[in-house]
Amino acid sequence: MELLTTNVMDATGLDPTIAKAAIGQVLLFLRSEAPLGHVAEFIDKMPGAHEAVEAAAAHGDGGVTAAIEGMTSFMGRGRADTNILAGRLVDLGLDETQIKGLVNQILARAEAAVGAEGAANIRAILPALDERFDHKDSATHAAERTNSATPGN
Repeated sequence: MELLTTNVMDATGLDPTIAKAAIGQVLLFLRSEAPLGHVAEFIDKMPGAHEAVEAAAAHGDGGVTAAIEGMTSFMGRGRADTNILAGRLVDLGLDETQIKGLVNQILARAEAAVGAEGAANIRAILPALDERFDHKDSATHAAERTNSATPGN
């Protein structure tokens, strides 16, 4: 966990407290989505990971998450859950670039702990997180292109 925290700090510029909290949120999300298999193996192999997950679980949001999960439960798991994770990370102060760096470092550590196949399985749990930002990035770039093509800009 210490090596992962250091790598996340180096990749994102986050301070240690925020980096650990963000890692805990992602691990909690992964554990809730896939409590067995590669996720469990990854968490088990990383000293301090269980504590990070428990700390993240203890960090309440006044019931907002439970309300959102209740409203979206009819849709199944997936995008809504990933949006909740993204919201928690943003609440910690992470921006899109830092979230991508965080996820990349977690996946790199997962590959070292559970191998390429295990990391790919863990990565498959997080696709909507990248889609969320890639879609926004695409929309932002399209707006920038439109604005730069407009006379007077």
